[in-house]
This record gives sequence, C-alpha cells and structure tokens, in this order.
Amino acid sequence: MVSLNLDPSISGGQFQSTDDVSGTGGQDSALMKELAKVLGPELAKALEKDLAELGDGGDGSSGGTGGTGGAGGTGGSGGDGMNAQSASGALAGYMGTNGNQSLDMNDLYKLAEGQSAGGNGQTPSPAVQQAAKFMLQNPDTFKQIETNDVAGADGKSGIQNFQNAAQGNIALDDASGAGGDDGSTGSTGGTSGTGDASGLGDDGSSMNAQSASGALAGYMGTNGNKALDMNDLYKLAQGQSAGGNGQKPSAEVQQAAKFMLQNPDTFKQIETNDVAGADGKSGIENFENAAQGNIATGDSGSTGGTNNAGGTSGTDDASGANAMGTNEAAGALAGYMGTNGNKALNVEDLYKLSQGEAAGGNGQKPSAEVQQAAKTMLANPDTFNKIETHDVAGADGNSGIQNFQNAAQGLV
Repeated sequence: MVSLNLDPSISGGQFQSTDDVSGTGGQDSALMKELAKVLGPELAKALEKDLAELGDGGDGSSGGTGGTGGAGGTGGSGGDGMNAQSASGALAGYMGTNGNQSLDMNDLYKLAEGQSAGGNGQTPSPAVQQAAKFMLQNPDTFKQIETNDVAGADGKSGIQNFQNAAQGNIALDDASGAGGDDGSTGSTGGTSGTGDASGLGDDGSSMNAQSASGALAGYMGTNGNKALDMNDLYKLAQGQSAGGNGQKPSAEVQQAAKFMLQNPDTFKQIETNDVAGADGKSGIENFENAAQGNIATGDSGSTGGTNNAGGTSGTDDASGANAMGTNEAAGALAGYMGTNGNKALNVEDLYKLSQGEAAGGNGQKPSAEVQQAAKTMLANPDTFNKIETHDVAGADGNSGIQNFQNAAQGLV
C-alpha cells in the first residue's frame, strides 16, 4: 500500500510519497498522528481515507481518464484540454496584447481558423485557437460570460468578462469534460470527438453536416436569409431570429446552428465551397449543396433511419435501405430544388431522382444523397403526404420547395 512519510528536510512540512512494502500498519498509524498535528484531525482523516482508497484501487482506480465527453469533437480540432476558465484566460490574454476591446462569434471563428481578429493583427497561438474553438463549441458557456456585465445576449463579450471568467468570478456551467488535476472524470461535455460530431446529445441531437445544412437552408428559405455568419448561428442557437423576416428558429434549426458552431472546420468547408478564403459567411446555395452531399465535409452522411430530432412525421422510415431520416431527406430535396430551379416535385419527379435522373429544372443530376432522399419519400408515402399537404389541404402528389424547407426544420 501507499503511505506518506514526513520529511523534515523539506521546508514547510511537505510530504514525500513512498511505497510501504512491509505490510505493517504501525508506521502508518504514527504517521497519521503526526499528520493530525500538522493538518488538523479532519484533513488528516480525509487524507487517510483517500490513501486507503488509492491502495485498494491500484492502477484501476476510477476516474483516471479525465473526461470522454469534451469539446474536442472535430477530428482533433477542438478545444483540447480547455475548460471555461482556461479558455477565458487565453482569450483575455490575446485581447490584451492584440488590442481587442471585445470579441464576437465571427472573431472567435477567425481565431479558431488561425486568423487574427482585428486589433493589431496578431496571429493567434495554438492555445488561443483552442480557446476560440472551445467557446464556439459551448455557446451556452459563452452566453454566461458575455452576459456577466449586462443582461441580454448580443453575441459580443468584452475583455473584462473574459478576465472575470478566467479568475473564476463567473459561475459557469463548464462543459469542457476535462478531467480534474486528480484524474477525476470530467463532466459530460460538448462534442463527441468522433468524426465531425454526429451524436451530440442535447447540443446537436443526431445532427450531422448534411442534416444540419438542410435545416439551415430550410430556415434561410422561409426566413429570407441570403447568407448566415457565425453571429447569426449564435442567435439561432439561442432561439433568436437571425434577421430576415424575423422567424424564430425551430428546435431542429437551433440544433443545426449549434452543430455548425461546434464544428467550425465543417462550416469552413461549406462556406468556402463557392469561393476560396474563409470569411465566416455562407450563402444559402452552399448549405443547399451540403444538404445534397455535394460538399465533402468529412461527415459519414445520414444518421440511419431515424427521424432526426423528432422527425417530420410520427411514422418510421419504412425502408431499411434508405438509412435516412425524413428531416434529412426533406433537406436534401429542398437543396436540390434550390440549385436545380424546381418550384415543386411530384411523385414522378421523385422516381426520376431515385433512378439518378434529373427532375426537370436545370437538368442537374441528383447526388447519391438526393437519390436516397427520393427513395425515402417513395418508401414513406404517408410522410410525403404530410409534407405536401402542409400548405394546402388535399393531396395532389405535388409538393413545393417551402414544404420541404419547413420539413427540414421539423416544422411539419
């Protein structure tokens, strides 16, 4: 077992750890009496208990791995090892040397991508990049920090807020999942750390790059947005409208926005699909293409036969071959309609798409995901019926793009 020996040669009465292989308890008992004199009886008793547990547990003691649910989700690109306090400290330090009075979500995106965020043009260190990714991946934590000085979230936080958070002066629900110094298991946290974070739990539901893009493209279509930036995504993640017609986001759109915040590298792939160079802003056509699977985002694709985050209908997707939820299928089809110029699709169009043929419009060939989406609708006629009759009563087998956009948001 493990015991502690008082070493008088070390100033301040520190202790050195040695291995007691004798198996006798006399030395331990004498040591505990001496510890009680130095530490007080309560601390000495607590330490004795910890030592006993350590001796019993050996190398297999619980909590030694330091948190598996952290915020490092996007293929190793997340805020590795960061928590709210350390991330705030790194960002406050950067702001101090770079001359920033405040940071918003667009600034954090730039920092996460290794770009300077205004000020003196200072390039962020790897630690500052990780800190920025941590904040993007934990928007609720950022909200607690930015609203420390004033009520109401505006997506912008001053340097003093970060300085206070770094000191522990703000009560934060830390979502980092990083283990404590003693090796204890960290709290359940941001993204899952697998791929680009499919299976995000409460923050991202069963979203992936394709389904999240479909939901966001749907919202942009019905709300009149031409583009979204990181500030818009933050507002949507908080349940606020992002300009346009002032439409409040559905639960699915909120989850989609959180997914993009938690996966800035995925968002970068989407936003730079049409033009080189990341500016933190993505047009609707980029999201429409991503919803169709036309952008290689590193995402494995569909999430497998379930209605994403509640789905569009109460019916299960009947075909095991589809492996696509109805929300995701609606998003893929709405994306295709947007880029191909279709105002509506009927069952004959769905059949053509399922066979890999263009469905009128500009003659665009469907991607594999769009083919799969068409098959999902054909295999689930009741689901398609609910979608096509969302705007008008009476099924005519013809559904407009807005119906699919609404279904992608979970509004049908």
